[in-house]
Amino acid sequence: MNWVRTRFGRPVILFHWLAGTAGVLILLAATLYSPFPEIQTPPSALLIFLAFHFAASFLHFQFARLQIVVTFESAFTTAALLVLGTLPAVWIAVAAVIIGSLKRVFQRRLVLHRKTPLSYDLSIIVFNAGMTAIMWLSGASVYVLVMKAPIPVETLNSYIVLSILAMYACLSTINVVALFLSNFLQAQNATLFFRQAFLPAFLTELATIPYGILMALTYSGMGVWAFVFLSLTLLLSNLVLRNISLMRRDQEEKLRQSTGLNRITRRINSLRKEQAILQLLYSEVPEFIDTEDMFVAVEDREMGSLRFLTKQAPALTELAHYVWKTGEVLLVRDNVRESKESLKLPLAKAGINSCLVMPIRSVDRLHGIIGLTSSEVGSFKEEHVSVLLMIAGEAALALENSRLYNDLTDKVSQLERLNKELRQVDRMKSEFLANVSHELRTPLTTIKGYVDYMMREKMGPLTPLQNEGLIIAQRNILRLQRLINDLIDYTRLEFKRPPLSLSATSFDSIWNPVYGEYVESIMQKRQSLHLMIPQNLPLLFVDTQLITQALKSLLSNATKFTPEGGIIWIEARTLEQDDYFDRDVYRMHCALEALIPIEISIRDNGVGIPIETQNKIFDRFYQVDSSHTRRYGGTGLGLAIVKSVMDAHGTKVSVQSNQGEGSTFTFVIPGIQASDVDTSLKTAQVTSHSRPKYVT
Repeated sequence: MNWVRTRFGRPVILFHWLAGTAGVLILLAATLYSPFPEIQTPPSALLIFLAFHFAASFLHFQFARLQIVVTFESAFTTAALLVLGTLPAVWIAVAAVIIGSLKRVFQRRLVLHRKTPLSYDLSIIVFNAGMTAIMWLSGASVYVLVMKAPIPVETLNSYIVLSILAMYACLSTINVVALFLSNFLQAQNATLFFRQAFLPAFLTELATIPYGILMALTYSGMGVWAFVFLSLTLLLSNLVLRNISLMRRDQEEKLRQSTGLNRITRRINSLRKEQAILQLLYSEVPEFIDTEDMFVAVEDREMGSLRFLTKQAPALTELAHYVWKTGEVLLVRDNVRESKESLKLPLAKAGINSCLVMPIRSVDRLHGIIGLTSSEVGSFKEEHVSVLLMIAGEAALALENSRLYNDLTDKVSQLERLNKELRQVDRMKSEFLANVSHELRTPLTTIKGYVDYMMREKMGPLTPLQNEGLIIAQRNILRLQRLINDLIDYTRLEFKRPPLSLSATSFDSIWNPVYGEYVESIMQKRQSLHLMIPQNLPLLFVDTQLITQALKSLLSNATKFTPEGGIIWIEARTLEQDDYFDRDVYRMHCALEALIPIEISIRDNGVGIPIETQNKIFDRFYQVDSSHTRRYGGTGLGLAIVKSVMDAHGTKVSVQSNQGEGSTFTFVIPGIQASDVDTSLKTAQVTSHSRPKYVT
């Protein structure tokens, strides 16, 4: 105890003792020096009134929390006062309230195992007895001494009704003042007191006035048995009201649980952090399941143990570890009668008499523990188990989603970091290749120049054997030069990404240099080249340099993988549809409606490409045969260059091939009629060349 305003503090206990003792002393003084008229009453009447008053008082203290229940305790006191006189009625009321208070204290201490101070419980008994005495003595004084109203009451008139109302006004005022002082000393909210205590109590007292008058008139006019019948009817109606109140409270609690469950389900599914999910449980669950305390514990993956997110106490630790080991729901309604032997002592020391502890479990994992505790016996029921089980299921699903989300986030972050490192390594490799290529090109150009110089016999005459050796050297120098050019072209396309330089160009102006570079290889392998280009083919609206590189790579592949005496077909044709390329690439350069799709294909009857590798051939450095003993050389960059060129033009390159039957590479690029050049192009040049003769 202490001297501050708390529920069990010394100020309120002292007030209870002083007010209660004063009331009892006033009752004793009034009994010894009675100012009230005496009425001769048979003992049987006293016993009947005492019995019914005890029953009403029992119901009052049994169902005090159900504010809707009218216990008729004041009605029986009113009837006793109007029939038996003041002092018998007051003594009956005091005796009944003492019995009811004792019953309530015994229930709280022995059944519910509340750990309230004994001095507080005793002060409540004295306070209830004393205040009952003061209230009814004051009210009776107003009725008898001030209003001069008759006792016993045999008839009813307006003056008697007015006197009874004045009596009730007096005793209600004393009741309100006493209760307000008691609540004030217990540091309770005054507004809450008037709303939840004063108004219900006042209305209840007011509602019992007619019943008290009716019972008094029944006893005086119709006899004892009529009074007994009416009293039994009132008590039975009180029990009915009690059951209705219980049913309404159960319905309200179920509605509150359902609403809370829906609210938690709706909010918990949107959370991705474990701490936020558990904090939501800790704040929301007590809103619809009445509990004095709650704890939440989760698995610590690193330590392999439980980690409490709320306060940790020995009893709570024992409960959490018990459920963690067994994986079962633990419902204890009464620690003394139902609890496990290993849990009884820790719970008793902590003042916990009932608890509900639930595992938060998904299909294959126990995520944590959620527990509710109370010092009252029977605070948790089977219906609470069902509700908390649904909450635990939703929490387990949310925690599992949170774990998967966090794992996925970590994996994504790790992949982003690795991709960044790979891009950096790839860039370094490309820069290295570009540097090496440029460094190789300079001495290779010198070597090529000297070989050409020697072959023209500028350094003296050559023997046939020397001339043959220089021819071989020159052929390999050209091959090496193409490889270096491929490396330089690829690094420039892939990493420097120069802007497109679009122009309207004839097919011949692009094809001529391509053919001129590979005509010697075609002739050496005695291959046939068939060019199927319409005479009226529109101009190509492309980056000439890039398309030239793409055609060189495709023709190089065709000559390389086509055997001696094989055939290569070059075909171009216009298409009707216009959705083959990204038109946004050309929007700034020409009128889009003037563009014409032109399909170009390079076909051969060479070795073909296996179906399982066709989706990889456009990857850089990829070769179908990558062994050191492969038949066909190269860097594996030719088709990668083609793909980069087509990507830059907003189109795609496709392949159709069967192994042993040859391959066909196809792409679609935009064209434009020569007659539309002047009116449709915004920024472009027009070039054209004559068509060369081709090897057949």
